Amino acid sequence: MPGDAPRVSFCVPTYNRAQFLGQTLESALAQTVSDFEIVVVDDVSPDATPELMRRFADPRIRYVRNAQNLGVPENLNRAFSLARGGYLVLLEDHDLIAPDYLEASLDILDRHPGVGFVGTGIVIIDQDGKPVRQWIADLREVTPGRELLRFLLTHTTCPFSVTTVIRRSLLAGIEPPFDARYWWFADQHLWLQLAARSDFGFVPAPLLQMREREAGHYLIDRDREMFAVLDRVHRDDWRLLHPHGGVRSTLDRSAYELRKLSEMARYRANRLWDGAEWSQADREMVRAYLSPATRWLVSAIEWVPRPVLSLLRDAYLARLARATRLGS
Repeated sequence: MPGDAPRVSFCVPTYNRAQFLGQTLESALAQTVSDFEIVVVDDVSPDATPELMRRFADPRIRYVRNAQNLGVPENLNRAFSLARGGYLVLLEDHDLIAPDYLEASLDILDRHPGVGFVGTGIVIIDQDGKPVRQWIADLREVTPGRELLRFLLTHTTCPFSVTTVIRRSLLAGIEPPFDARYWWFADQHLWLQLAARSDFGFVPAPLLQMREREAGHYLIDRDREMFAVLDRVHRDDWRLLHPHGGVRSTLDRSAYELRKLSEMARYRANRLWDGAEWSQADREMVRAYLSPATRWLVSAIEWVPRPVLSLLRDAYLARLARATRLGS
């Protein structure tokens, strides 16, 4: 790597987010650590992104506009390929980071050479930038890679964001970093690859502000596809934790199947609550997603009395509110 390369590269793939991108870049420029570059890769945005970028004169910012639209995973890969830093940060184009985000993350990486990537706590903000809720995972400063690998493979959710600080050397041999086969969950596939190679660091402070998806976002009402792709990530990467099967593999697989059942039951209950039709596509999704032993439980939700369903829903929402309340 050239001697004048920055220590950190913020990689900011963007598409049609001119209304938020400026705030994202300002939050990166405000870091207490100054040895970084910002690589903005515009996936042919039809909005005012080029005009916005002309307002930024900071020499640490490089703006690249693709010749044609690449789509999400390939644009992430292009951003990584243009980066020169020893550490890479994938920063989404509508999110914000606290001034000490880099300082806190790099501190863990400096003190723990075995840590390959670092995440932080999260504050969810609305379209106006108002804090809505926060999520700070119950993780230690350093989680052994195999422990994180087991957690990710036996759960249907990830306890940290796509925005992490990654030790660049750890990516050697992972080509491409973001595999287009896994669509919007290419990051989950990458985290599993990284956890198989290194430990994970965590800053238990809400240093990342994640903006809620705007109305009309591409992923809204695409739950069926999301369930299917995330399950494919788990199936394809299971060998990273259990290359030879065995009793522990069976136990972990059972834990994962139970969490899939819980996720699908919640999805079915929400559809029922909203009065939405349980379509043929939904039934096909359940058949593909769940094991035969658990499919009937999802079907049985239809017969749960609405007052009972209401109580269960209220209890779940109350527990979620406690876990994500601001200031907790």
